[in-house]
Amino acid sequence: RLPRGSGLWATVVYNQTRQQKRVRIFETGLRGVPDTQANLGIRQDLMLAGVICGNRYDEHWNLAKETVDFYDLKGDLEAVLDLTGKLGDIQFKAEMNPALHPGQSAAIYLKDERIGFIGVVHPELERKLDLNGRTLVFELEWNKLADRIVPQAREISRFPANRRDIAVVVAENVPAADILSECKKVGVNQVVGVNLFDVYRGKGVAEGYKSLAISLILQDTNRTLEEEEIAATVAKCVEALKERFQASLRD
Repeated sequence: RLPRGSGLWATVVYNQTRQQKRVRIFETGLRGVPDTQANLGIRQDLMLAGVICGNRYDEHWNLAKETVDFYDLKGDLEAVLDLTGKLGDIQFKAEMNPALHPGQSAAIYLKDERIGFIGVVHPELERKLDLNGRTLVFELEWNKLADRIVPQAREISRFPANRRDIAVVVAENVPAADILSECKKVGVNQVVGVNLFDVYRGKGVAEGYKSLAISLILQDTNRTLEEEEIAATVAKCVEALKERFQASLRD
């Protein structure tokens, strides 16, 4: 379902009818949930919801006119989640939602607990709500995130970081987030950064598969890593991906 109430949607339509071409809004509120353990049998959860639509940037002579997409809202939301100190425990997992566009929606998990969703509003609902063009929405159980834990500072390494890139071919239904998470888990002591910088489908990659290009940043806080150690950690990551996801290295 979409966030309850018409506040968000009415505000979007209000702005669109007044020629606002770049809309970013959010709201918080309480949601009543049946709970036999709660007072009067209803538990109240604090929710955070947001909507974006229209142009990615304000009009500018040096910027191409582009409309927002799933990753714009995901990036905005990750910036908010980073403030809670819990971004490292958040996962976005593909999920079908009848209110959202097929293939452009995801559930949001805090560790193993589902706490919300994100995605593109289904075209049929866009028409019913009188929305003009692609509209993206998220909703979160904010009470699960609001108990901020102040991150512990750690010493910045004086030793050089090393980047190694790998490209792995996996089945189309394997989430890239799971690949990155596995690399972080395997290289926990030396892999300080993992980034997906390219996704390729086409010549040289079998139908139903995709190639993920990933950068691994390796660094130690106490010493300079030797080339043999770096190679061994990268090989360990590749082996873990082969075992868990039947991944293969792309030539």
